[in-house]
Amino acid sequence: MIILVLTRSGYDVLGRIHGCAVLWVSAGVLGKDEVEGLRASGRNVTTFANEIRSHEEVQEALTTIREHHPTESIWREAGKHDR
Repeated sequence: MIILVLTRSGYDVLGRIHGCAVLWVSAGVLGKDEVEGLRASGRNVTTFANEIRSHEEVQEALTTIREHHPTESIWREAGKHDR
């Protein structure tokens, strides 16, 4: 399962609950040390270079994730990006 995390609060809920999931994270959500720690513990974490702030950017992120994981289900954080 792939989880697209867009905010810190989303990570706090989704990222920590689903320890086996692959995380794709908007820039700025996690600090460098946090990402390194997650990877050191065996988590698969990819951080986008830019912050994902709009519906269009969410759609672009989903397209990118699908390119890397074409057969996986993608769960994403919902919220202000859906307006």
